Formats: sequence, C-alpha cells, structure tokens
Amino acid sequence: MAATRKRAAIFLLIFVVCLSDSWYFLYKMIKKIMIAEDELAIRRPLAIRLKEEGFDVLETENGEEALAVSLAEHPDLILLDVVMPKMDGLSMLSELRKDKWGKDAHVIIFTNQADMEKIATATEQGAKEYIAKSDMSLEEIVVKIKSI
Repeated sequence: MAATRKRAAIFLLIFVVCLSDSWYFLYKMIKKIMIAEDELAIRRPLAIRLKEEGFDVLETENGEEALAVSLAEHPDLILLDVVMPKMDGLSMLSELRKDKWGKDAHVIIFTNQADMEKIATATEQGAKEYIAKSDMSLEEIVVKIKSI
C-alpha cells in the first residue's frame, strides 16, 4: 500500500512539474505581433498566415503609425520594415528605444534592403534579427517567427 502511494505521489509530482513547464512555455510564447510594412501585398498575406497560426496581429503601414501602435499596444514582437513613408524604420526604432517599454521591445528588421550599414545601425539599436523578405518564402518567415 505504501509503495502504491509513493508511486502515486511521484506520478503527481511529475505531472505538476510537466504542467507548470507547459504553462511557463505558453506564458513566455510570443502572442501579439505588429507588422510595420508599407507594401500591402507583403503585409496582408503575412498577417493572414500569422493569424492562422494563432497570433494576434497588428498591421501598420508607416513609421509614425508603427511607433504609435507599438507604444499603445506593446506587441511581443515587431517586424519592422526599414523603408516606409512618414518615418523610416530606423527612425521609428530610435524613437521606440526612448520609451520605457520600447527600450526592451523585441524588434526584427524586415526588409528587402541588404544595406549592411542600416542593418548594423538597427542591431546597435537593439534589433534582434534581420529577415530579408525577398530571400524567404512566406512559410519560411512564419517558421522563423515561431522559432523565436
């Protein structure tokens, strides 16, 4: 009888540990993504695909809007195009980093430009990664985002 109780207690302990790890994983998972992209033909299909994967997606089409939405909504991840109207992505990133929340926001540069100087500037401002949207399929971009 004691051995049965001991096995049951061990099983319960393992179950609780596994459950807590799962909840921790879900808690830490990226849930809300903002796509700052002025080209609708790129932004919309990506937003639709990410929504199909269960993400909440915010869409913005220029740097000023991206800054305002990110500061108001606090997305878990920002996909930031470099070349956008009203305010370019690097200026937006610079302004974002001045904010208490924005200084630690997770930003991925999302652009067609392979300008290493701009990529270096973005990295210096805390961008975590760089995605060349012309070099990756929609599915590859989604896989990359889910791996973060």
